[in-house]
Amino acid sequence: MRQIGGRAANVLRILLVLLILTPVVYVQVNKILYAKRVSAYLTDIKGYTEEEYIC
Repeated sequence: MRQIGGRAANVLRILLVLLILTPVVYVQVNKILYAKRVSAYLTDIKGYTEEEYIC
């Protein structure tokens, strides 16, 4: 019986970690995608070179 309780606690810990990490990963991925989208816009549409828009 104790084994089942230990497994349930581990499953709950894993779920808690996933719930905490999911928004962090989501935001970081969106930041990367946005940066790539802006870079593509500046180079393709506006004609900037990479040296001109990288700070």
